[in-house]
Parts: sequence; structure tokens; C-alpha cells
Amino acid sequence: MYRNPARQLHNALETMISTGGSFRSQLEAVKLDEEDFRTTHTRLLGMLASCENIAHATNKWERNSTLFNLLWERLMLVDSDWAMYGTTLDEGWMSSLWNLADSFEALSFLPISLEQEQIDGIRTALEKMQDILNADSQIPQQIRGPLLYLIHRALDILAGEDVDLIALRSISFEILGATIGAYSYVDDQREAFTECANTFVKTWVTPIMIGTASNLVSTGISVILKLMPAT
Repeated sequence: MYRNPARQLHNALETMISTGGSFRSQLEAVKLDEEDFRTTHTRLLGMLASCENIAHATNKWERNSTLFNLLWERLMLVDSDWAMYGTTLDEGWMSSLWNLADSFEALSFLPISLEQEQIDGIRTALEKMQDILNADSQIPQQIRGPLLYLIHRALDILAGEDVDLIALRSISFEILGATIGAYSYVDDQREAFTECANTFVKTWVTPIMIGTASNLVSTGISVILKLMPAT
């Protein structure tokens, strides 16, 4: 489970560089269970993409653009044979990546760390919503389809050994928004649907708000959903 992609990428590169050898053998050193080298490579590029997205959102892109370009080159090795050559990055650039990770830690932008119980709660809510959507034929396909797609993506994220909390938080909010469109069609499952929606609020919103404010947000979501008219 990770919440700081710059720290995660730094740690992965540190392991790869210390391993040495070919790029394939370096990827082997950081792969997760059941990953092939292509999946591992995609995961590393995803960490870099997350770093760039955070940098753009927090005015850190311009000062780190050279670092990002270099990291992309070191992770792609476009002009090299992956079976012969490995990736390298000197200590100065590794320190820059570490410092970027430190700067990310100071941001409220990063999601909170989650306990396993919270992860399990999100998974249960997603599976319950999935069951409700699949069982209720009244829900229009233009609402059901996109929501089921989002739920499937979220469950895929949770299925990984290394859960990307930034991606999970983002898609949780997408699901929460899409839930409003489906709510008026679920009839006798409204209470269950509301409970699932509140799981996302309590997981991601409540911990960063204080006392009454967090309760108002959670209560507000419940009230909005319960006031939605039945079809």
C-alpha cells in the first residue's frame, strides 16, 4: 500500500540500481507476486505519472521537469536492449527524487494511510453496490454501465498487492458522484446503497475534517440520497 508515489519510485529505483545487471533483471528485483516484467514496468511508469500529476496540481512541475524527463528516460531505455543494459541514476538525482518525496509528504493533497480494516470496508461496499446494480433491472444502462465500470476498476486496484491509495481515493470520489444518478432507481435497496456511499465519505473525507464538520458531510450525503425521488 502506498500513498507517496515519489517515495515508492525512489525505493524501487534504489533496489534496481543496487541489483545491477540488465533492465529485465532489475525489473525482476522489484516485481510483485504474479507480475511479469511488463506489468512491473507499467506499475513503475504509473508511479512516475502520479508524481507528475501531483507536481502539476501543486505548482512543483517547473522546478522538477528536468528530473521527470530524466526519470522517464531511465525507465524507458528507448535506445537500449533491455536484456543487455540496466538503468542508472546518479546520487544527485536520487537525492532530488527523495527531496520531492519529502515535499509531497507536507501536502494535504496526499491521501491518508488506511488500515486493513478500512481497505476491507471499501471492498465490501464496492461488492455490495456491484450486487445491487447487477440485480436491479430498473437501472438504465447509461447509469448502470459507467458505475459498474468504476466499481470494477476500484476492485482491480484493491486486488493488487501494492494498493495505490491516490488512485483508490480518486475513483472512490467518482463512484460517490455516480451513485447519485443510480440512487433513485434502487428502491428497496436504498438504505444499503446509502450505507455503501457513506463508507467512501467516512474513509476519505471524515479523517481530514474536524468534529462537527465531518459529521455534517456524512449526514449531508445521507440526506441528499434519501431525498432523491423514486422512479
